[in-house]
Amino acid sequence: METVPVPTPNFASATIWTGDNLPVMRGMNSACVDLIYLDPPFNSNRTYEAPIGSKAAGASFKDAWTLSDVDVYEHGELADRNPAAYAVIEAARQAHGKGMQSYLIFMAVRLLETQRILKPTGSIYLHCDPTASHYLKLLMDGIFGHGSFKNEIIWSYEKWTNTARYFQRNHDIILFYANGENNTFNKLYGELTDRQKTLLRVGYNLGSRKPLNKPIKIDHARCWVVMSEIYPLKRANRRQKWC
Repeated sequence: METVPVPTPNFASATIWTGDNLPVMRGMNSACVDLIYLDPPFNSNRTYEAPIGSKAAGASFKDAWTLSDVDVYEHGELADRNPAAYAVIEAARQAHGKGMQSYLIFMAVRLLETQRILKPTGSIYLHCDPTASHYLKLLMDGIFGHGSFKNEIIWSYEKWTNTARYFQRNHDIILFYANGENNTFNKLYGELTDRQKTLLRVGYNLGSRKPLNKPIKIDHARCWVVMSEIYPLKRANRRQKWC
């Protein structure tokens, strides 16, 4: 049986590039990247300036988009390369306008490259905000497949503004997609909160809130939880005791 060679990176580990990421990604081998975290412009229609006194003082970035900011040829190319992404962009143009259309063209050609360079076990996290998150989710559904969607992570922060006609807008969104059915995912562990300890003491499952067979006695804070379920520490670290 012939073995398929595993693609290898054509760049050194810990390499840092500056400039537009599109030509950089187009120069990378396919299926050679494990993880991508993407923090692109948000299409906020604002101009951002570097803080006074910083090394970047004087620099600015305009986060507003027109068709002159993108390669319109690439938009037409999307119709053949990924009809689903093209349809999302056309729908956004009708619902939101040419600014959103331009922004999504900019994003689509780059997301297609991220999908190409990710390994089948790889994952991508796209940081955005409610300005375009709903369009970006549809775009990623078209590029990665709707079944590859894993989580919409809400990043909440304090922001004190006097709003008279709506609630405070104080969160960002991170869209988590896999690039295949067997993506690598490392479970996150954290110490039990006081509420979780109380639930366990009275005999409730942390995830379903259904009764356990018997209450769990907790004598100290060395129990840990993962994904809202209780796990013995001896499985994660055999040097520590479970409660």
